[in-house]
Parts: sequence; structure tokens; C-alpha cells
Amino acid sequence: MFRVGMKKGFFMSNNMMHNAIATEVPKVGDIVYVPSAAYCDHGIDDRQGGRAEVVEVTMSMSAGNMVPFIRVKPFPFVRYNWPNLFSEQTTLEARFKDNDARPDPDYRAEFNKP
Repeated sequence: MFRVGMKKGFFMSNNMMHNAIATEVPKVGDIVYVPSAAYCDHGIDDRQGGRAEVVEVTMSMSAGNMVPFIRVKPFPFVRYNWPNLFSEQTTLEARFKDNDARPDPDYRAEFNKP
């Protein structure tokens, strides 16, 4: 299981070594923290952040570099840039503690534009 605060590690992208950006890349089944999201024009996709199980890990381009991206169980349609998400883990853990991430849809018409 991934634990926030693990010893920082390295990963390669485009033959460049990145340090202090990410820890060991989480594996499928690991638990990480994800942020909340609220949308003004598609509130049906609003989500409450918290603990979430990793269901997919892939490498993809970000700012010209290949970096790890993850998907989590409650939101399989969202890809999270792992180096960016890793930098928020301590803050997210303090905010959400043991709360699990979950959908939090807002069905009001004014927040769901066609």
C-alpha cells in the first residue's frame, strides 16, 4: 500500500532524471488522496476528494515529458498527473483524513449547461 510521506525516489522521462517531484509510482490497489472538484457548467461531474484506490497506472506526456498518470476507483474517467498529485498528498491527507473520495453530483439545471 502506498503511504503518504514515503522516501522520495526517481523516475526517468525523456532521458532526464527527475528528483523530488514524485515518490515511488503507486501500483494498482494502492490508496492515494485525490482533491475535490466542482464545475459551474457540468455539476453532475462534481466530486468530493479523499482516499481512493488506484485502478490504473500509465505513462503519458505532460509539459514535454513522459510522466506517470493514475486513475482511481470512484472516478475512472479522470486521469491524475502523479507528480502533481504527489505534491499535494500531505495537504490532502490532513484535509480528508479517513474520508473516502466519492461522486458529489449537483443536478441543478443552472449548473448543468447543455
